[in-house]
Amino acid sequence: MEWSCFGLVVNIYVFTSLVRRIHLNSSFHTFCLSKSISNSAVCLIFLIWTVPCSATNSYYLPHFGNVLFGQLAGWGCYIIGPLTQLCMAANRLFVTMFPLRSMSKKKIDPTKGCLAVCWTIGVVFTAIGLPIEGCAYIYDAEIIAWRPENTDCALFLADFILYTVMFIAVLSNSCNFTTFLKIAHEVALGLGANENAIRRKKRLRMFAQSVVQDCVHLIDMLNCSIIYKLNNAAWFQFVCLSLSFLFIHAIDGFIMLLFNYEIQPSWLRKNRDKVVLVNQRSTAISTQ
Repeated sequence: MEWSCFGLVVNIYVFTSLVRRIHLNSSFHTFCLSKSISNSAVCLIFLIWTVPCSATNSYYLPHFGNVLFGQLAGWGCYIIGPLTQLCMAANRLFVTMFPLRSMSKKKIDPTKGCLAVCWTIGVVFTAIGLPIEGCAYIYDAEIIAWRPENTDCALFLADFILYTVMFIAVLSNSCNFTTFLKIAHEVALGLGANENAIRRKKRLRMFAQSVVQDCVHLIDMLNCSIIYKLNNAAWFQFVCLSLSFLFIHAIDGFIMLLFNYEIQPSWLRKNRDKVVLVNQRSTAISTQ
């Protein structure tokens, strides 16, 4: 329950903070805003469905309610996360490769187009298991874990989504690796020395955020595809199939808050500024 509340509060805070800054027309922040919505939905479903069902070892809604929540959280919102992450990685790659072109105004906003595709795919993945009985992703209160229903249809869709997420992860990390090579090449040749220091730090910070978020999704993917098979104990299945699922969506919001100084609360910015000031003074003293 604590992780559900933590993730919901953090992601809602990130969402409201980014909405107030949407006039700045930052593609990266728009992708973050989208992720905060899907993250909040997963955390909310855990709070209003998984926690009560686990506590009572029963369901307070008909089976269709379990199916609906499972499709929304387990397949729809889950696939939106990696898809948005791929867009963020591609955005960082494009900005790094073509900094001048990325600053030019475009008649058609590619960010909105990419997000429309991401959410359309999410809706399709949510709806795909609803009309077919026994072909959905559900929460099993007896084993306190999310799982596909025990039918060939549900197992096929679960494998399909897993391999889709893996393929997206390969593409996303390929973009991140290419971006890293480009940045390393610039540093080695001393390129970008005239670039504004604040802009350069922000560009590197966004790249680091994208990499960390990809790693978090990769950990959950390993948990739900490989690691959970190592031990049949109920607590181990719970950690790999439920807690890990909630954790990545809760901590994802915190990662966005941690790397985006502009949306941090004032008390956190003050503490960070004090640390930066101390480091600057230490550097100045050491160079004298």
